[in-house]
Amino acid sequence: MFKKYVLTVVVFISACGLAWLMDIITGVKDIPFLSIISYLFSFPDWIVLFILFAGLIVPDVLRAIAKHRSQSGSRSS
Repeated sequence: MFKKYVLTVVVFISACGLAWLMDIITGVKDIPFLSIISYLFSFPDWIVLFILFAGLIVPDVLRAIAKHRSQSGSRSS
């Protein structure tokens, strides 16, 4: 489970680095896939990256919290 978070962080940083590298080399400031989403919802690309990043981690965190609460509740009773 921890490996998934590390992989998610690496992918997020790589996507940000790719956007930065594309900006330097080509002068294009947007990643095409993110640009489509940004255009549809009028968000900057970094917000779209953050939403995608949060969407990968938040469900697992909530599931882990619920599992921890159910285990701690069964121990105390």
